[in-house]
Amino acid sequence: MKFRPHRGTLAESMAECVDLEPTAQAIADHYNAISKIGPRVLVETIRVEPYGKDDRIGWDTYLVTEWLGVLGFTDGPLT
Repeated sequence: MKFRPHRGTLAESMAECVDLEPTAQAIADHYNAISKIGPRVLVETIRVEPYGKDDRIGWDTYLVTEWLGVLGFTDGPLT
């Protein structure tokens, strides 16, 4: 699945888009590796929910959240 972190613009977000295993663990590992904030993302609290079609990039977009707020978006659900 493709994951793009939440950024100020779509272009900034897409510049950091990566392919990940479709698991909460893969999202947590990647986000913790790129994050510059103190608290770590906990795999147990990650939620991935349908968000809608994004015609700009052709994704059926899913919103990725955690207790910190919005982490980013994926192009598919977790398995």
